[in-house]
Amino acid sequence: MIYIDSSVALARLMLESPSPPEALWQQVLLSSRLLEYEVLNRLHAYGLARTRATREPSSHWCRWSR
Repeated sequence: MIYIDSSVALARLMLESPSPPEALWQQVLLSSRLLEYEVLNRLHAYGLARTRATREPSSHWCRWSR
């Protein structure tokens, strides 16, 4: 298991370079509740987050693997 922090998650979501290798996303990943808050905070700051009203009820804001 690998613990990821918000900088790794944001690099993946924002398609930034450098980003962790693809093989990382095939592993079992762990994060804290704080990660979700930090990532959503940054996405809102960049104007990229969808609100709850625009999401489908069963969808989740982030999926780490394909």
